[in-house]
Amino acid sequence: MIQITYLSHSGFVLDFTDKTLVFDYYKGNLRKYLTKEKEVIFFVSHAHFDHFRKDIFAFANDYQASYILSDDIKAEKEENRLFVRADQNYDFKDMKIRTLKSTDEGVAFCLKIEDYDIFYAGDLNLWCWQEEGEQFNQKMTVAYQQEIEKIKAEKFDLAFFPLDPRQKEDFYLGLDYFMKKTNTQKVVPMHMWGKYEYIDKLLALPKASAYRDKIVKITKEEQSFSIE
Repeated sequence: MIQITYLSHSGFVLDFTDKTLVFDYYKGNLRKYLTKEKEVIFFVSHAHFDHFRKDIFAFANDYQASYILSDDIKAEKEENRLFVRADQNYDFKDMKIRTLKSTDEGVAFCLKIEDYDIFYAGDLNLWCWQEEGEQFNQKMTVAYQQEIEKIKAEKFDLAFFPLDPRQKEDFYLGLDYFMKKTNTQKVVPMHMWGKYEYIDKLLALPKASAYRDKIVKITKEEQSFSIE
């Protein structure tokens, strides 16, 4: 079983038997969910302020901390830091990590840990913006679909994926395509800027009928849940 805590925005804590994984910590009371008995591994998908804060490196003073960092992050190379780039495979601390290229900055993570397959999108999404025009959005659509094509045969026990209200009526496009092209058992929407009602909007869409029961409904910060 994985115990999962939503911190804020795109930040999550995943608690396993002997490891705690932290994804894109931006804000929230993280120390509340860590213990010195378990190794802590930070995953950072890219350097944007709402996904990365430099003070994560201070956690190594108090915990057994390691870091998986997109290579757009400017930080000194140290023994406990692995810098990753897109379209690569890595073995780290009994985990297998595969990276995809984000359609914004940095990478997305495909992760095998214990008996689980997990997908963390970071800012990989179908970022269509009405104000950008048809040419931009068509180019974005092609780039996004090319990345998802790389994992269409994969089965994921759990995925974390953006559902951004700033995209207005196009808010659901990336998640919808991902869920219809991959075999994903549970998906956790993120990157909602506190507008959790967009999960209800997604649930209400007829397009979501094929995966509606797979959506984890986030309603507040520091919400916890588990999956088998």
